[in-house]
Amino acid sequence: MKSFKAASAAAVLLVSTSAHAQTSVTVYGIMDACLAVSSNNEGPTTQISSGCGYGSRLGFRGQEDLGGGLKADFTLESGISLDSGALGQGGRLFGRKALVGLIGSYGQLHVGRDYSPTFYLVRPVDPWKLGMGTASSTISTGARSDGLGRNDNAIVYTSPTVRGFSVKGSYALGESATENSRGRDAKGMLVSYSDGKLLAGIGFSSNANALDSGNDKTATIGASYKFTSIEPAFLYQVGKWEGTRTVAAPALPNAYFSRDYDSLMVGFTLQPGGTGGRWIASYKRYNDKTVRDFDAQQVTVGYKYELSKRTELYTAYSRVKNGDNSQYAVVDANTTYGPVNPGMSPSTFFAGITHRF
Repeated sequence: MKSFKAASAAAVLLVSTSAHAQTSVTVYGIMDACLAVSSNNEGPTTQISSGCGYGSRLGFRGQEDLGGGLKADFTLESGISLDSGALGQGGRLFGRKALVGLIGSYGQLHVGRDYSPTFYLVRPVDPWKLGMGTASSTISTGARSDGLGRNDNAIVYTSPTVRGFSVKGSYALGESATENSRGRDAKGMLVSYSDGKLLAGIGFSSNANALDSGNDKTATIGASYKFTSIEPAFLYQVGKWEGTRTVAAPALPNAYFSRDYDSLMVGFTLQPGGTGGRWIASYKRYNDKTVRDFDAQQVTVGYKYELSKRTELYTAYSRVKNGDNSQYAVVDANTTYGPVNPGMSPSTFFAGITHRF
């Protein structure tokens, strides 16, 4: 019995010591749901959706101080379909992000599942933060086309910020079964600048197809600037998806990107002082260079009102104007509001709530 008590005391001491060695572990999340009323092929449809404004998630983030300015770091983040309680990202437990690595004076090095570097320009610049009217429906974030917006098997380096400038680079292994093949390897880089008001950057991505016979490539520039009450923003991308697209555009409700295209987004956030709310608007123009009348334009306008620092209400209206042959739909952070016939101009009205913790 004495030996059992001694062992128990040692175990308690070990757990206590480990807990104190861990600098911090944070549980965080966003819960977002809305009522969405859409006009598409089936006429008006009404549904409850999750992730209209922001993708719903539950995350765990932690750091351990290793001494000498070096820290161990991890992030595990699950996507959640709040309307059903199911896991997002195809049912992956940590489908939004799963990373572990080291942080030191020479930067950050992480390994796991992460967004492409271009994402870290597109999301902060987009006035909708990739929610309703998301910029990512017409401007690629640079991840593999089959990765649900992220890259598996990624090695990610983030430099220290020097006079506002930083560099992020990523190499995601395709882990092809073919000997000496670099099939599905994904490469990306972002050079960005931020001074608290101006955010600007240029990003590149190149993702090999499964046979390593071609690459989907993008080059993206973007910027936003915070004035006293208004924040204008723009993004522009040229893309050549020569790895996974034929000459003709895909022309599916949630697949804009063709073999050769350019895409523009301009928008703003207007926040009058002392109101607790902000007006948001964006305009997107997608130009498919391979086939006539596969283009599209989209306008999204809306309003968000903060009930507190954690909770906000929102409403928005988004409409897509398709070319004669394109059939793109309204898309938010999680849902494609289709189906859509070629040449149709679908629309969706949103009203929802977001809570952060």
